[in-house]
Amino acid sequence: MVFFTVFVLIPIVTSIFISFTDYDVLSPADWIGFTNFRRIFFGSEVSFSSLYDALVREQGRRDTVLFYKSLKNTFVYVLGSVGGGLVIALLVAILFNEKWLRGRAVFRALYFLPTVTPMAAVAFIWILMFSPRTGLINHLLVRIGLPPQPWLNAPETAMLSIIMVSIWKGLGYSIIIFLAGLQGIPQDYYDASTVDGAGRIKQVWYVTIPLLMPVIAFVAITGVIGSFQVFDLVYFLTGGGPLNSTEVIVHLIYKAGFMPPEFKMGYASALAMVLFLIIFAFTILQLRFFKRRQRW
Repeated sequence: MVFFTVFVLIPIVTSIFISFTDYDVLSPADWIGFTNFRRIFFGSEVSFSSLYDALVREQGRRDTVLFYKSLKNTFVYVLGSVGGGLVIALLVAILFNEKWLRGRAVFRALYFLPTVTPMAAVAFIWILMFSPRTGLINHLLVRIGLPPQPWLNAPETAMLSIIMVSIWKGLGYSIIIFLAGLQGIPQDYYDASTVDGAGRIKQVWYVTIPLLMPVIAFVAITGVIGSFQVFDLVYFLTGGGPLNSTEVIVHLIYKAGFMPPEFKMGYASALAMVLFLIIFAFTILQLRFFKRRQRW
């Protein structure tokens, strides 16, 4: 309880309070009510009585545009990383659960290695692989007759590149969870479906997936929560660029609160509160969805 209070409860309450203030770390917090939240969604509410006010209003408008862009990018990342990772991990786990596959233990260990690899090392390796001139991926594309891609250097492919790395990094964790669920399904269900004439694909669709639904729900919910809070991948690979095409909410919070010269800690805390509400809402929706699926 002491650990929870000091490192979780007090920071949360403090962050909520700071979100209603104008606070730059270097000076006392000044209570401004919902101004930070209005700035997030609608821009700064100041008149054009002076050139300074006009500049502040323009900055607020840019902040609002950047917030909505980062929100869109975050949703794209969540959909791609969680959706793609869930499907691939489930298929690989089903394959690894087959008794005829030799060397299953070795494959499981190899797939789990990226999960325990430090993110800085992962980012460094993938930056080399994504290199437009000397990268391994473009080399393979050229060998099969396809044009090389700019990957991290173009707005059209930068987010796709980050999603690919995210799926690769978290695949091993999801596979292990799915394997634990698959091994808990009694063989009797598969034997009965075989007697009824079901093939392997029908067994997966009508036996494996329904019985694995609680595990799928766990992986999906925790994956969405984690993906909404993505920071390290974006920070190491692109820094939010190019042209803010990979800017996500947590990276925006970092830049607003910890980057000089403004240190807009109040605005950053308000962004964090908005992100918390989004994650909370999506978690409730997912819980209701998976409960209905289990009833079916």
